[in-house]
Amino acid sequence: MDKIFKNITIAIILIVMSHSSLLAAGSNRVKKNLALHRPYTISVPPTTKWYGYLKNAHKPLPNINTVLTDGIKCPSTSFWVSNKALNFIGVAPVDVIIDLGKVQPIAEITANHSARPNAGIALPRKEEYWVSLDGKKFVKVAQYINSTDPKLPTAANKSKFFTGIKTFSSGPIKTKGRYVMVRTYGVTGNPNEPGVVYANYIGHDEITVTAGDFNPGKVKLNFSTAISLDKTVPETLTGYPYRRRAWGKLFAKTPLRFLLVPNSFNGSTSYQMSVGGVYVPCWSEVDNSIKKPKNITFSCSFPNSIKVLDWNRNLPMTKIKNVDKQGHKITTYRYTMRYPSYVRRPFFVIKAKPSRAADNIGTLTFSWSYKQNGKNYSDSESYTIKLLPQFQAACPKRFRTGFWSGSPIRAVTHSYKTARQLFGFYQSLGFNWVDGGYSDSGIYKAVKKLGLHSNFEKGLDPNALMPGLFDKTVKPLIQKEAPFIYAPQSRRKKTYGVCPEKFLSGKFDREMIALAKRRLTTSHDIYDNWEPYMFLKQGCACD
Repeated sequence: MDKIFKNITIAIILIVMSHSSLLAAGSNRVKKNLALHRPYTISVPPTTKWYGYLKNAHKPLPNINTVLTDGIKCPSTSFWVSNKALNFIGVAPVDVIIDLGKVQPIAEITANHSARPNAGIALPRKEEYWVSLDGKKFVKVAQYINSTDPKLPTAANKSKFFTGIKTFSSGPIKTKGRYVMVRTYGVTGNPNEPGVVYANYIGHDEITVTAGDFNPGKVKLNFSTAISLDKTVPETLTGYPYRRRAWGKLFAKTPLRFLLVPNSFNGSTSYQMSVGGVYVPCWSEVDNSIKKPKNITFSCSFPNSIKVLDWNRNLPMTKIKNVDKQGHKITTYRYTMRYPSYVRRPFFVIKAKPSRAADNIGTLTFSWSYKQNGKNYSDSESYTIKLLPQFQAACPKRFRTGFWSGSPIRAVTHSYKTARQLFGFYQSLGFNWVDGGYSDSGIYKAVKKLGLHSNFEKGLDPNALMPGLFDKTVKPLIQKEAPFIYAPQSRRKKTYGVCPEKFLSGKFDREMIALAKRRLTTSHDIYDNWEPYMFLKQGCACD
């Protein structure tokens, strides 16, 4: 009897243990983090603004390619001084796309964010969660709205903003996907009080994708509202498809990169020109290292189909005529620069020699190399040069319409001959105004000879419609529609304007013309911002 009782007891224990194991297995299956150690891409490079803290603490930089899915939560509420998080400033939105390896059932998506309002750091204003089967078409499945923080930060209400780490969540969902995109929008800032918080700051910690306990085959996605990541910015606006770049992988090759503006940022594979067009290809440096490299060798090669009219004369360029790997004749410009030194950024003024449009008139290639911490780094990029039919912008004909002549142009347009060709091209497009805070005799002479308008050194800001800065009828519309906000670190702390796209829609015509009659000689003195239409519509693409 004792033996039978003992066997029954053992059997009961085994059944209980087996049942407990099943529950545990089911629990683990439901709570499994599908994103753990999975690869991902980010849509924009993270900021290096606070890397000095890591340098002083003798800590390594965050690993861009692993830190968001390594399973390690940031131990500090200050993401910006930790190497266990990524930080972004001045961009909206930031997309993180995680590859789960195969189509999986998804029950929840979460992301951690940090805030410390007394340091100018606020939580994101909202977050969206998207899924995709192929990595191309994405379907929105949920969103999280930050409803606790005030919508517009001010010095008075800053203390009411959340402090600490907060988990944004999709909530319980029943969906599927191989790719999960977490799209996060930061706080845009206050045009009346810029600098209260960092505009569009986003601090990203661990992202989790919880596995669902259901058959993904029975889940249907609504593709009627799907978006394509190749066209997140409407091509009708930009004139080119916007493609993602794998910033983490790029920085793994070389922490400092030279980027052709804006082609490298938007993922374009071509440099577009028009017949008779004069262009200024320029480069920007993006550095993801604590210790800045010093001596960098930069070179850029143009095919013989391109005539180089001028270049940054601040640089000690060496010009070499040679041939590329395909045997085509090219001209290479090379120099060694000491970084960082912004006046020494490379840029050229170029013009296409052919008079007929063609999909390929040669290749623009650039490369760079440097040595840092005993290691040699180098990389290169190439762009097919497309020559389009002669470009003609649709001039609104309402106000003076022009373009901004900034400090880079100053270094190349000291030559009257160069300025005449460059500004003459813009005049042929319909522009009638040249503006800018930097100018010289070559620019003045070319502007006068071409009959263009200008307002150099008179304090009118070009971005866009500064006459309406404090006007009672225009100001509320600007805040309601789309304020064009400047970096709070700049001297123009109270400068803002209407988003160029909104202004060109004609919605502000009545108010701005009425304002012009009160303050200006004629309504034509209102400056019309043409950023969206410059460089074959490759100038402006904001949130």
